[in-house]
This record gives sequence, structure tokens and C-alpha cells, in this order.
Amino acid sequence: MKSMLDYVKLEQKINNQILSGNNLESFKHDYTAAFRDIVIFATGSSSNAATAARLYLQKITNMPVYVKEPSIVMNYEDIQTKDTLYFAISQGGHSSSTINLVDRLQKDGFVVWTLTSKPESPIAKIANNVIDLNMGIEEMPYVTAGYVATILNLFLLALLIAENNGSLSADEVSSEREKIEKVVQKNSFIIEKTDEWFKKHKHHLVNNNRYVTISYGSTYGTAKEAETKFTETLHVAAHGHELEEYMHGPYLGLIEDDVLFLIDPDGKLKNRMKTLRQFLDQHMKRTYLITLGDEVQYDHDLAFDLDIDELLAPLVLTTPIHLISYYLSKEKGVDLTQSYYPDFDQITKSKI
Repeated sequence: MKSMLDYVKLEQKINNQILSGNNLESFKHDYTAAFRDIVIFATGSSSNAATAARLYLQKITNMPVYVKEPSIVMNYEDIQTKDTLYFAISQGGHSSSTINLVDRLQKDGFVVWTLTSKPESPIAKIANNVIDLNMGIEEMPYVTAGYVATILNLFLLALLIAENNGSLSADEVSSEREKIEKVVQKNSFIIEKTDEWFKKHKHHLVNNNRYVTISYGSTYGTAKEAETKFTETLHVAAHGHELEEYMHGPYLGLIEDDVLFLIDPDGKLKNRMKTLRQFLDQHMKRTYLITLGDEVQYDHDLAFDLDIDELLAPLVLTTPIHLISYYLSKEKGVDLTQSYYPDFDQITKSKI
């Protein structure tokens, strides 16, 4: 079985495969101009990826985009709008809540486009409209490459929708695609830079059981993915917050030796994040900044000095989080090939 690290290193190859492939041809986008908004159903890392892609989709398609938990919709919401474009994401294709919702919506006459990496999975078998993520099967359950591949596919779907509904011209779509392609090629650089950084600072990161990540904009999805990955790989209760949300209560739970990451896509709220850090640095031993920009305050900050649209930042800024979580699991002696609770799915039926 490949490790998390193997899949992180495969991201650039997989993303280039997606960019050069034709996996989105099955998406019948000739009628998308009739839709007024987009709703994406997803849970877990798929939800984090959708959250990371949401603002770009919204800008490019000029349509409101919402990310919803399948279980909440299934049990508490009555969907009646036929002029909404629905997507459901289940990378592995086994999420029971997503499967059940897709099945119900289709029986009620709604069109749902289902994104998965496994064409033979349970969700693909019941879905009327399947979009293959075109990345192969990620054997490691703690998904990394699939997270980024999901974001990239959503970005490319946004361009298809935008060209069809007239929110972008053909030339503008081509320009956006070129920007995305350039970002994808930075993956190897991100890995190399993160590896160097981790080797220098790992001794400060290992002996702790509280990990907090804060970000804003599109990389709020990155903060939520950090919450997911640190919890999964380190077996601790990690937390991921949106910048302003953190300031409205969660800051009261900080402890001076927390491992706290500030993820900055070098965007609109950059100065707001600086203000928060001024406060944090008065009450904590150290905070860690991971930024697309070049401004660093401390030696232990990780700056990539890349000129990237902040809405495209999740394509690269999640990679350091995946690497850090993997390396820390190794340092802490957590065996990611071992199922620590083999009876979980058997009892809860959360996955089919």
C-alpha cells in the first residue's frame, strides 16, 4: 500500500493527468445557463475540498455556491428547487449519507452530478450522472491527492459552466485555465520547501497534543482539512477555524504551548491576520505562519514567495498540511496502515 507521502508526491502527476484528460466530457453543460445557483453535497475531506473550491466557483460562474452536509439535507431539508445545479462528491464512493441522498434526489426527479474516483463504487452504481475524478484509486484512507484532485476538477467544471452561461468569454476561460496550470506545476517546489522547513522545526511540533489551524477565504477549506488530517493521523482533537470566527470565542481556549498554524493565501485579509498574530504572540510560545507571500516575522515561518491568485491557493497550500500531518504521525509512532477501530464502519454503517 502506498503511503500518504507517496500520494502527496503524485499530486503533480495526477493533476497534469486531469488537465490533459477528458473526464469532464460526460458533464452535459449545454443547459447550465438555466440554473440560478450551485449546491455541492459532501462530507469529510470531500466537504473540505468543496469549501476550498467554493469561492472560485462562485466568482467564475457568477452564481451562488453552497456546500451542504448530506445527512442534514437528507433528514431535515425538503429540496424543491429545480433550477439548482447539484453536485455530490464521494471520492472513495462509499459514504452512506451521500449515497442515500443521491438516491433520494434522483428518485424525486432531480439531476445530480456525482464526482468519485471509483467508477465501480457503490455511489457510482446508483448515480445516473457520474464524473470520474480521473486520478485512479487512492489506497490510503487518509486522502491527500484526492483532496487536491477534487478541488482541481471543481475548478475545471467552473470554467465549463462559466463559458456556457456567458459569465466568461472563451478567451477569459483560456486565461483562467493557464493560471490553474501554472499553479499545479508548483507542487514539487512546495514539497521541497516544506520538507526543508519540517526538518528544521520538527522538535517544536512533536511533543504536543493540541493543533489549531486558522485561515480565511478559500483557504478556510484548508484549515478544515488541517482539522481533519491532524485528527485522523495524530489521534488528537485538532481544530480548524476561519479567521474572524476564531476571534469570536475560540481564542479563549488557547494555551501557550499549542501548535497553532496561520495559513495566509496572501489575500484580502492578510493585515487582519497580522493583527491576530500580534495578539497571539503575546500569549503563546510561538505561532507558525504558512504563507504564499514572502513576508516572514520569524525563522520558523514557512513562506513560499509565489504570485498566485488567493482563490487558487488551496491547490498548493494544503500540501504543507498533509506533509506535516504525515511526518508528525511518523515521529509520534502512529501506524497509518493500521485500523485502530476496525469495528467502526461495521457498527455505524457510515460507509458502504
